[in-house]
Amino acid sequence: YLILHQGKMARAYTYVLPLPAKAAGTQAHHVLRTRFIADYAIGISSTYEQVKADLVRGNAYLPNPAVFAFSSDVTLPTIETFLPLAKQLVFQVVCARSA
Repeated sequence: YLILHQGKMARAYTYVLPLPAKAAGTQAHHVLRTRFIADYAIGISSTYEQVKADLVRGNAYLPNPAVFAFSSDVTLPTIETFLPLAKQLVFQVVCARSA
């Protein structure tokens, strides 16, 4: 899962990285596919751990999935800027671990 946190709201996405992860001539944001799941309010009573537990409960086909949380103090356009940056960072981390 990807959790994108800005202000008091967080958006949760699932991601899929098809194999082979590194196709010649492709860029990271073209390879990693995401799907929006839900919005969550983040605060003292609702933490990343609780959001992950809710996501796992709602999607039982992934027993203990990897969750990447990204937080921004600056307000960014989610679809145009924040999500592509998060996708690129996840792609780099996953490809570095698999190499």
